[in-house]
Amino acid sequence: MTRIPRTVTAAIAALLLAAPASARAQAETDLSAAEIDALLARLADPGDLNVRSAALVALLEAQAGVLPLLTDRLFRPNGITAGLQQRLLEDYVRRLPAELPAESPVPRRTSLAPLLHLLVLSPHETYRESWAAALQAVGLLAALDAIDTNDALMEAIRFVSRYDGAYARAVGLLVRAKGDRAIPALVLSRKIQDGNVKSFVADQLARMGKERAPLMAQVNDDQLLADILRAIAEVRDSEGVNVMLSFINSDRPFVRQAARESLLLYERNAIWPVRKAYEDITGERAETGWDWRETMDRLFAAQDAARLEPLDRLLSRGLAAAADARFEEMDSAFGSILGREPKYPRRAEMVRGLLAYGEQLLSSGDVLEARRVLRLAGYLVPEGDARAARIAAHLAYLEGLRRRDLGFPDAEPFREAARLDPAYAKLVAARGDLADAPPEPVPSTAGQPALSPSKGPPPHRSTAPPLHRSPPDADRSSTGRIAVAAGIVLTAIAGLFLLISSGRLPGRLFGAKGTRERPQPEGRSPAPEEQRVPGGMGRQGLPATPARDAEDPPPAGPSPDQRQSSSPVGAPRSSPEPQAEAGECAREVGRIMDVAVGELHADPAPAEQPPAPDPYARIAAALARIRTDVPGEEPAGEDGTETRRDRRPDGREGGS
Repeated sequence: MTRIPRTVTAAIAALLLAAPASARAQAETDLSAAEIDALLARLADPGDLNVRSAALVALLEAQAGVLPLLTDRLFRPNGITAGLQQRLLEDYVRRLPAELPAESPVPRRTSLAPLLHLLVLSPHETYRESWAAALQAVGLLAALDAIDTNDALMEAIRFVSRYDGAYARAVGLLVRAKGDRAIPALVLSRKIQDGNVKSFVADQLARMGKERAPLMAQVNDDQLLADILRAIAEVRDSEGVNVMLSFINSDRPFVRQAARESLLLYERNAIWPVRKAYEDITGERAETGWDWRETMDRLFAAQDAARLEPLDRLLSRGLAAAADARFEEMDSAFGSILGREPKYPRRAEMVRGLLAYGEQLLSSGDVLEARRVLRLAGYLVPEGDARAARIAAHLAYLEGLRRRDLGFPDAEPFREAARLDPAYAKLVAARGDLADAPPEPVPSTAGQPALSPSKGPPPHRSTAPPLHRSPPDADRSSTGRIAVAAGIVLTAIAGLFLLISSGRLPGRLFGAKGTRERPQPEGRSPAPEEQRVPGGMGRQGLPATPARDAEDPPPAGPSPDQRQSSSPVGAPRSSPEPQAEAGECAREVGRIMDVAVGELHADPAPAEQPPAPDPYARIAAALARIRTDVPGEEPAGEDGTETRRDRRPDGREGGS
């Protein structure tokens, strides 16, 4: 195994232990007018491809803030006739590749990349000035495409009116690449009073199959649909009123709001369709004395009443559950209402029950759930309500607990809670170590009774609920626990990596194969025979007697007295002389086996030397000597017990 330098392993271990999650923020690129002019000049440099490529990359990184500067440079006259630019662009467009080559220096973030690829790589040999003007114009169009906003796309569409529509095909590539996202810009471009632009818009919408307002509204994206509805109303499309009426009662709040705002833009032009819709939903004719705004408002109210009727029933059940302190049932009902209607008109009625539920969770030590419920209550509480300060105090207190659990205690959230609620003020005044330890919970100074199912939620006073002490780890956030667990795992991985890199593998994990036999340095004598014990594993798995360091303690085992006391009753006690002689014989066998193994692995002897004696014969002789030295079967004792042999359960005799 190749050794890795310790500095490398230490660096890797430190990296594993201190690997923080890094967030990469996209840098904003704010180009000045002079910088844009310099980039355009380098983009038209016919002599250096690298200069042109670098200038194009920098130009495509422009952000929405420089849109006016880019538009000004795009519409600035270039001094080249429209016919020459049109013929030049048509020549390049005819040679467009099917796809951008992989080795192209042009960024792929724009749909005009294939055209820019030809313009950047192939300067025109004859019309250099026309080529430079066309490359700069297409580069600016690509920068507008990279900004990717409706305003930027509208400026690109408006550029079709210049040079007799010479750049219409380039802008068409840009529009078709965006698909349905180009519909709002195309619809709004209808207001441009230019024949080339009008024909271009009509042609693009026809290619997309979106030439009529009802077809334009057939999209799946709510944000895009809202933009399309506003664009249709902005140009006062004649079919737009019926389209708006089909979405003013949508279950999607974002779309419904956009449709109602767009319908209001038609004003009196939509009065008759609105009256018809009011009669259809209420069964009553609209009063002729109502103006267009009152008629629309009554239509919206009638639709809301019919749509919100199931939610009103659900709210009644939730409020009843809150009165009986069945807070989980209340939370489920309120969540269903807000999931369907985030701007539910009666949402302020939920604050009382949610506040009581949050205080109950806070009292029981469930800080995570208490934070969620109290945040929801803070979102629903009306502006200027007295309960807002109380909710904010609870949330500040929970924020202090969260920071403490994450390992950076801060007293500022506790001070904020004290500033908002008098009960927390007394708490902070009594404790000065809030930055190092959680504050001691104190009962409310207003004598507020504890929550009970019979009495329902407590009265809404500006006091904190009784905060009972919870176990030390009861309110510890899961984030802190996960961080500790991740640190332990990374530490274990780093330690294991260091062991592997240094060649010391833990035997409990890898067994005998994980250990390595250290080579014996040359010139170092083997360990003395007194320090060699049989039973080890040597080269190639053969039995050997590895040496034990002199300072190591002897192997643990029972003393001779203990062994004698543990022998069966009546068994004769063996004298220490045969045992010492047997141990000496065992060491002799070990020495003989070491010699035999060394001879087996030694280099073959020269041919002229006599053959070496058989090592296994010497081993057999040593074993025979052991058998003769160790006493065999002895006669039975006076009590009839067998001393050297006992009978096994299967009837055979075996040695003791």
